[in-house]
Amino acid sequence: MRIVFTSWAWTSHLYPMVPLAWAARLAGHEVLVAVPPALVPTALAAGLPAVAVGTDYDIAPVMRRFDEVRTPAGPGSVPLDPEIVAVQRRRRRGGPLNVFGLICDTMLDDLLALCRRWAPDVVVHDPTSYAGPLVAAAIGVPAVRHIWGVDFQATVREYEPDLLEPFCERLGLAGCDTRGALTVDPCPQRLQIDSDDVRFPVRYVPYNGASAQPRWLRDAPGDRPRVCVSWGTTSGTFGGDGGLRAILAAVAELDVEVVAALSARDTQALGPVASGVRVGPVPLHMLVPTCALVLNQGGAGTVMTTVAAGVPQLIAPRLPDQILNADRVAGCGAGAHLDTTGADSVRDAVSRAVASADMARAAHDLGADSAAQHPVAEAVTALAGLAALAGAA
Repeated sequence: MRIVFTSWAWTSHLYPMVPLAWAARLAGHEVLVAVPPALVPTALAAGLPAVAVGTDYDIAPVMRRFDEVRTPAGPGSVPLDPEIVAVQRRRRRGGPLNVFGLICDTMLDDLLALCRRWAPDVVVHDPTSYAGPLVAAAIGVPAVRHIWGVDFQATVREYEPDLLEPFCERLGLAGCDTRGALTVDPCPQRLQIDSDDVRFPVRYVPYNGASAQPRWLRDAPGDRPRVCVSWGTTSGTFGGDGGLRAILAAVAELDVEVVAALSARDTQALGPVASGVRVGPVPLHMLVPTCALVLNQGGAGTVMTTVAAGVPQLIAPRLPDQILNADRVAGCGAGAHLDTTGADSVRDAVSRAVASADMARAAHDLGADSAAQHPVAEAVTALAGLAALAGAA
């Protein structure tokens, strides 16, 4: 079986698919990662064969316009009217899809030419890489969505037909069902939203790129609870520190050990922080299991790594998908949604979360749910079944 994996050029969209690509290769199947030029080195560093398709598109300037409205956190600030915030969120839900349409336009022709030449049996794509299902439909092979966690794209599916109509016309397609033949889903069922997608639940396997374990992480945590603060790549991408420096200062006032897991770029941009706070690149999948709590912005990689580790989390979201993640985690009792990141609010929330036996128990149970899902290798078997059915037809 030949499988094309495709994603646009953000590492957080490729990383979740890497374990499945590894599993497919280990099972003896041919794998090719088709991504924009900027992401080719990332795929190669993951040990996967890769080819560049299309051109790079800088999404950051456009996405800044969709940065989520946040409750002001400064001294004397007044919370925003919840009804106004709700209206603004609804208006923005479908907006980012236009950006994914622009990305699709840069990838579509090259990906189609590649697939016609290489003839894959299955095309696996992340849920915002629309060139994937379009090309799969054009060449007549199954399309498989590989999502990152809570399925935000299912909540904006109503906007997709209009977005994809010109691409369907370009390819001579009557339409394109982005649900595809199957959705590989690493999210535990009670954390996931309801939808009519055909899902194959798999155990979440964290992958954050090539990483080395720091020497200090080899030792057991000390007497104080360890709190990880992870701001993902959002702060550096959207500008500023997103209030991170103030948050670290607030948490450092508590009787906890604080570790800020940031990229080298974001560590340098952050500058000096409160005394006693450890800052720098740390592999999340190695750090999080040693923590009593993870404070984050709700990015799928951090949220799902924390879920898999069975650790409680506090989420201070900025973007619509992060808000959904925060609401779902809080709804499971495995964490809380922070509407404000003022110092007093953060200190109170961290203190309550670290002391909450109920939250710890719910997080542990959610982690057990994650571990109980199918091994990734079984998803490869499911893909082979789809390919065989399509070949027989």
